[in-house]
Amino acid sequence: MNKKAKGITWLFVLWAVFNIMFWQSHSSWQKVSIDQNVLNSKVQILHVLTLLGIDLLFIWLGRLIGQQKPTLKRLVALLLKSWLIVLGSGLLLMIIGIFNQQFWRQLFYQTLLPIGQNTAPMMTGLLLRLVLITFSQELSAKSIPWLKLLLWLMLFLPTISGHDLFHWVRGSNPLLYSILMLLGSFPSKQSRRRLLTTGFISLFVALIAVAVLPVTAMLLNEINGTQLSPTRMTHAGNAFLILTAWSIVNLVYPKFQLLSSASLYRIGGTIYIAHYPLTRTLFHHLLYQLPGSNLSRLAFSLVYALAIIIVACLLVQCFAISGRLTGLNDRINRWLASFEWQQPDRWPDHFKQYLLSHWNLILALFFSYGLAALSLLAMNISRDTH
Repeated sequence: MNKKAKGITWLFVLWAVFNIMFWQSHSSWQKVSIDQNVLNSKVQILHVLTLLGIDLLFIWLGRLIGQQKPTLKRLVALLLKSWLIVLGSGLLLMIIGIFNQQFWRQLFYQTLLPIGQNTAPMMTGLLLRLVLITFSQELSAKSIPWLKLLLWLMLFLPTISGHDLFHWVRGSNPLLYSILMLLGSFPSKQSRRRLLTTGFISLFVALIAVAVLPVTAMLLNEINGTQLSPTRMTHAGNAFLILTAWSIVNLVYPKFQLLSSASLYRIGGTIYIAHYPLTRTLFHHLLYQLPGSNLSRLAFSLVYALAIIIVACLLVQCFAISGRLTGLNDRINRWLASFEWQQPDRWPDHFKQYLLSHWNLILALFFSYGLAALSLLAMNISRDTH
């Protein structure tokens, strides 16, 4: 990945993390009623502009990794090491939470079961796309247009109808981010002029929609008592925002670049830490302690987002160094090399043989894991779970 592509990537990461912090940290001061029409319009327009960063990031990531053809062995290595980074980062943050008396039992489960508890849906969507990358590359040229049509329908139907058919609104469905990356992996054949027109019109529609939404909501409420939620158009699954981001990505850099494994780990670690409950709780606490206007809160949110990126990159680098020093990387590589990847029918025998030869180590690991879990739960049994 060249310097231009790398710079764009981290700009989009900062943009997305800023949105996660500022708009998804449950800050009640940001919520405005439908009676505050002008204020609500300004706030929601700003919200839409920051939401664009999430769509840009994942469509861009899809562009960077969409044309790569990793072997099954490399794909498993990516997933395994990504999981270790997620688990290691979560455990470190959980320990910090214990020392700062911010630990609760739910956080324990969210740390150890990030996918099952949907702790970081963006990270899960990224991993899901990695799993499906081989499948999407096997699609024939005739089936790709139909797949693109299906994906755009899944995005436009909820936006136009107003019904959250696929749970896009809360941003908690990992499938949304996988779809964004899949769209980014399909190259555009449109001219620059047409892309400019498409992007401008889509952004204009998205901004106008949220600008008139408070007035429309108030009128509907007065006429027939219908409540129109301000979140109708202000989420990353807004098809007009996605179309805008897709146009921008194709305009900025239509060519494909290769995303290195190290960059992928850093980006994934950043997204996970940004979504981690303790990170958002700390941000929420500091934001309320901050004196000054909303502009100062915006500036603080940007600085906090930048700090998250720096911390995440340092953590990933520390994990990489410790993996080399402890020999963990070599063990993982030897373990992966021991499998016959071209003969899937022999995988169960290899797995069974591995379990039998390492049963004592596995038993000790599960025992230690369970003992640590019981100790943490016993120490925090009286804490609030919410």
